Formats: sequence, C-alpha cells, structure tokens
Amino acid sequence: MNDVSPSVVSESNYEKQKKALKSTEVGATRDRRLLQGIQMTLSGGGHASKLSRNKNKSPERDVNIANADELIEKFNSMCLDKRCSAKDIKNLLTARNVTKFDTKDWQRISDMLFDAALRNSDIYFAVDMAICLIGYKEFQTSFADRISDEMSSFALTPQIADAALPELVAQLLTAQWPRVHSRSNFESNEILYQIITQLKGWIMAITDEVVVLWFLSRDEEDVNMMSRCASGLAEICNYGKRRFWLKWPELLDDIYLAAEEVLTSNSQISRLPNLILFIETVMIITRWVLPVPKDTHLLVCK
Repeated sequence: MNDVSPSVVSESNYEKQKKALKSTEVGATRDRRLLQGIQMTLSGGGHASKLSRNKNKSPERDVNIANADELIEKFNSMCLDKRCSAKDIKNLLTARNVTKFDTKDWQRISDMLFDAALRNSDIYFAVDMAICLIGYKEFQTSFADRISDEMSSFALTPQIADAALPELVAQLLTAQWPRVHSRSNFESNEILYQIITQLKGWIMAITDEVVVLWFLSRDEEDVNMMSRCASGLAEICNYGKRRFWLKWPELLDDIYLAAEEVLTSNSQISRLPNLILFIETVMIITRWVLPVPKDTHLLVCK
C-alpha cells in the first residue's frame, strides 16, 4: 500500500477549493449582471427604454382659443362628439387664452355650464368643469351671480325656476373643491358663499315667519314662498345626505332647528304638503350622523 504525503493531500484540497471559489465568483458575477439588467429595464435607464417611453407617451395638446365664441362653439361640438373625453374638454376650458376673457365672456361661459346642468341634465359634468375653472375669480363671480338668480327664482317665481336646481346645489356643496377654494367665504369661493347665503335666507323665510304668517297677516304669497323654500331644502338634503352633513354640519343643524320649529308651532302651516315633506326629510338627519354599522351578515352559531 502506497503512502500519500500530507503535503500532496493538502495541495490537492487547496486546488479543489480554489476552483470551487472561482466558479462561485463567476456565478455571482453573472447573477449580478443579470440583476443589473433587470433593474435597468424596470427603471428605464437604457437609451432604448427612454425612446420607447417617449414614443408611447401621448403629448399634451396646447389648446389655443381666440375668443369666447370659439370656446363655446368647440365646447358644444365636443359635448356632442362621443370620442371626446372629459380631459379634452377640461383642456379646452383651461386654455391659456381664457385669462384674457372679460366679464361678459365669463358670464356666457357660466350660462353655458348652467345650460349643461339644468337643461341637458349633465349636473356632474357641469360641477367638474366648475371645479376646473374655480381658480379664475371672474368665473367665480359670474357663476355665483347666476346661482343666486336661480335660487331666488326657485323661492319667489317658480314659473321660471328649474326643478333640477336643488340637485345642482347639493352637488356643488358636496363637491371636492381644491383646498384653497373649499371654504364658503367670499375670498375663497364665491359660489359656495352665495349658496350658503341663499340657503340661510330660505331657512329664515321658514323660522322668522312661521308665527307671523298665521297669526297676523296670513299672506298666501308668503305662505307659498315658505312652502317652496321648505321643498328646496328637503330636496337638497335628500341629494346631499351624509356627505352634506360631513361638509356642512352647522348648516344642517340650522335646517334641523327650522323643521323642529315648524313641527312644534301648533299651527296649520305644519300641515302643508311641502312642509310635511320638509319635516319628514329633516327628521331622518339623525340617521346620517350615526356611525356606519359593521357588516352583520356573518353570524356565529353556538
């Protein structure tokens, strides 16, 4: 039996370990290159990926509008064209040239949006467009003036009022306005300021006259106005629901107190159909302020 020198064995083991280490380093290098390639592809670091990304990205169109007539004409045609998206219409309304519009131009644009909301039943669309234009102070003023006229007509002259107005008012109140325009003061948002002012007038028409009308004057015209204000408030509550309470809790408290005062007045005024509807609607407000119950469909049987 031949004896093997220990030095030969150790040298042989050393060569094996060296080869194994080298193959491991080669594999690690290959894995590292593969990982770097994947990371470059995902991050778009290569020149080719930049070109492909720019190629697939649709460029923003720069819309140029000469005057309000052209804007209104394009707006009407785009609303009829089903291929046009809401983003295309927003780009139209926010074109650079609109900053040059005067007061009359903004009044026409406001009327255009009101027609879309009240005549064409595109209330949500009109509210979205109003949010896009809220940064223009002239638009705020013209739109607020129009909403004031419409709400006054709803209470005083129902012959020319639009039945869809309460829904539009509710959607404007509960809309997601930009933070800087989310308050109801004149400087922040004239539209919300005017709506809140008109609604407080409707509430006063109910609370301040609930006794006077029936024990002193009993003016039929004033009674009809109270009835319409109550009807409008009931519809706004119905359309706004819980979102209305979350955004305007103090206003909803005033409406609730007005209904409570009518209910406890012990007069015939509380028997008018619109006021009955008003009371019934407002009395369910307490359901909106309750926490949303958890799902109780899954029951554990003992």
